[in-house]
Amino acid sequence: MIKTALFKKFLVGTALAFLTAGICFADYNRAGIPDSTSLRNTIQNIWLKAPVQEVMAKQSVIMQDRTGSNFQVRAEKEGDYLVVSVCPQSYIQVSVINGDSIETETRASFSRYSCGSWMLYRNLATGKAEKVIILFTENPEVYLQVRPDGNKTVADLIVYGSYLSRSVPIGIQFDSIYTTSFQTLLNMTQRTMDWNAATSIPGQYDDVKTMIGTIRAALPTMEYKEDVAYNEIGEPYYIVKGTPYLPEPEDQALNYWRISEPEVADNNGKTLVVSAPGFVKWLVDGIVRAYSGKGTRISDLIQPTVKFEPYSKAGVKSQGWNLTLNLDWDRHLAAKALSVRSVKNNYTYVTGGVDVTDRFFVSEITADSRVVAASSYVPNVGYKVESLRPLLYVLANREPGWFYLGAIRHSSKTKVDEAVFDGNAVFFPYITDKGKFACSVFQNGTEISLDKFMESNPGASIHLERVKATSYLDFQK
Repeated sequence: MIKTALFKKFLVGTALAFLTAGICFADYNRAGIPDSTSLRNTIQNIWLKAPVQEVMAKQSVIMQDRTGSNFQVRAEKEGDYLVVSVCPQSYIQVSVINGDSIETETRASFSRYSCGSWMLYRNLATGKAEKVIILFTENPEVYLQVRPDGNKTVADLIVYGSYLSRSVPIGIQFDSIYTTSFQTLLNMTQRTMDWNAATSIPGQYDDVKTMIGTIRAALPTMEYKEDVAYNEIGEPYYIVKGTPYLPEPEDQALNYWRISEPEVADNNGKTLVVSAPGFVKWLVDGIVRAYSGKGTRISDLIQPTVKFEPYSKAGVKSQGWNLTLNLDWDRHLAAKALSVRSVKNNYTYVTGGVDVTDRFFVSEITADSRVVAASSYVPNVGYKVESLRPLLYVLANREPGWFYLGAIRHSSKTKVDEAVFDGNAVFFPYITDKGKFACSVFQNGTEISLDKFMESNPGASIHLERVKATSYLDFQK
């Protein structure tokens, strides 16, 4: 997998992202992030260290740093905290109604959620400074947190509620953070924090975007049919039955009022029939066929990849029902996609390393704001669906240009100790040219949002297989 040095990623990636977006900031560090260090040095005694009640009474102000860049300084209540924010000026597109027309205007903004925002959290009751949060990407859920821990100052790297790094010591007093640049913090933690997992270089996702666009264009031609997939020569077959798929004949008894009706050649535009695994096969076969001239064999994809103890509950159940077919299917497809583009040409899911088994996170924040040990990969089970967003964000950064087949494992609603892989989806995570995290999700011949996918599969586990994206495709039509 591609692993890029931290400062190369920051220098090339983040700086390019800001230049592309057309945002004009001065006082950049090597990471290309707007830095309010000189301004914070000016205001520390009247905004950052002054008594809480005195700071609360202040009106927000727009100030310039030593290079003439604008920042807004303001104080706001947030729960038990007083938050003092130093936010760089950015620009947003606003729709304005002008008579009968709607026009788009560019307006200045000082959002706390902008890259480069610096926020000090102080306890309202005691006035004690408890943490500083610094946003260093265009994703406000990704941030550096610095806080006092006894006599030490420590830092956390947080991605969508999960800690990539936690309680990493920084050898300075906490209030020195008020006038410490982001570049200095990078220098202090470059070897102790996983910055590569939190940052990206733009322009590495062209093949991912091409595949997304090509798949979207084909979706209107698809009709969902249970248990159907195309074989290696493009004929629809039932996966479990192992017999050719035959469209159900129309019940003419229901058409007594019609004299005659010509056949509709395109079936309302639906020319493809796919099940959950059938759709994933159609997608991966677009890669395999482009390189080999034919698709994958169904018989190769249903070979078991998980062995159960023969007298265990799952072992007994698996004798009459394939509990892992959707997982086996994805694993073999990912191995085929790897093999067809390699000289070796005979990778298995084991030798090809297609399983995603990484354990990136050390802790996570619960819904009630507790910090607990992070849930991680479970062999032959995967990851909790709730951890998908931070996981896919990190994969987008560490493995740019790849997408992921997901086998979905649900537990029985009546017997919690019974579970089966019963669904498939495909995830295309990427970072936009403006630095935003995005992820296109395809399932059952349709596209859904990542939020919707997670909401629709509460309590499920997702096992991921990696596949390299390509613009060299030959999808069956």
